[in-house]
Amino acid sequence: MIDRRGILRKLGESYRTLAIIVLNTLLALILVNLVFSGVLDLKEYLRKRAERKGAPYSYRTYNEALAPVYPGMTAAQVNLRLDDTRHVTLGYQSYTQFKERPFKGTYVNADTRGFRPIKDQGPWPPDKKDFTVFVFGGSTVFGYGVPDYDTIASHAQALLAAHKELSPRVYNFGRCSYISVQERILLEKLILGGAIPRMAIFIDGLNDLAHYDGQPALTKELTAFMDEGEVPTARKVLRELPMVKAFLGDPKKKDTTRRDRAEGGSLGAKEEDEVVSQVLARYRSNKALVEAFAKPLGITPVFVWQPMPVYGYDQTYNIFGRFDYQKFTPYVKPGYEAMAKLAASGELGENFIWCGDIQREKKEPLYVDAYHYSGKMSHMIASHIVTVLKERKILP
Repeated sequence: MIDRRGILRKLGESYRTLAIIVLNTLLALILVNLVFSGVLDLKEYLRKRAERKGAPYSYRTYNEALAPVYPGMTAAQVNLRLDDTRHVTLGYQSYTQFKERPFKGTYVNADTRGFRPIKDQGPWPPDKKDFTVFVFGGSTVFGYGVPDYDTIASHAQALLAAHKELSPRVYNFGRCSYISVQERILLEKLILGGAIPRMAIFIDGLNDLAHYDGQPALTKELTAFMDEGEVPTARKVLRELPMVKAFLGDPKKKDTTRRDRAEGGSLGAKEEDEVVSQVLARYRSNKALVEAFAKPLGITPVFVWQPMPVYGYDQTYNIFGRFDYQKFTPYVKPGYEAMAKLAASGELGENFIWCGDIQREKKEPLYVDAYHYSGKMSHMIASHIVTVLKERKILP
């Protein structure tokens, strides 16, 4: 006679044994992955700390060195500004890849309609009776590190308002990492949406030379995302495990980045000249494209080459002078030297404004981090732009 109870008992014991083995295996895998995750996080932390050692890009919290660029502010107020800026994140946008997500802070805000508000912000859509000005650029134009009322666009509106014939309404379309090509496309999108300015000011220099291959900043990430569609889900999950990354490396980091290529050593003069020439040629072509479609629409385009701390600035007063600009943006300085010559030649026309060395005689800190402007520097840039527009009779 078959001992059913005995069979069931043995099956139960086998099941319990198997369950314990499976559970312990899973717990072991979790534990191992937690350990490897901690190791990878520690390696990344040490890498970033070594990268910043002796050469900070910015200060995450108040430092006495920042006092001159935040005059009259307490440490708590400065910390709040810095914290606001850190909480601005990027989201997807068609054609231009990305933009700042809507954000509401004490000092920093990003409107749902794609611009950063300024002091006495005008309505949206713009009133056709106003002299509407769209200002485009990267994070330096957005104004990372300064409040809404201390950006280039905000100061520009106040300065333009002093021009009695105008009723200016300025809109800050500065966006993190944008190159001139993205700015042109953004203007085209706005026009197609029915928002046509009287004037469009493009403030560039840094990002075109930093992203010298002409590709927007998130091209690699978006390419990887599209490629992921062909990868089986199980493989995606497996390769994201910390223990797999530890042994095989992170596939997302295997591609060579602009920074990796720049770290290979000193640049040869030929390579440097070729890259700079390509960047400036692309910039001029983009400028011509803007001019071609702007004129029939009644838009006055203005092109500004922005100042940067690596050119025409006494490094004695650069709070972040020890930052390794050559390592992270190797083509900026030679690019500015080349653009200075091009600007002096007059080939870029009356609608091009050279701001590259407006800080040359200034003996004071003007940057809140390695690249971004203080409120005073933002005012200087806006003032120079408006002054030149008046002198050249570009304003109506």
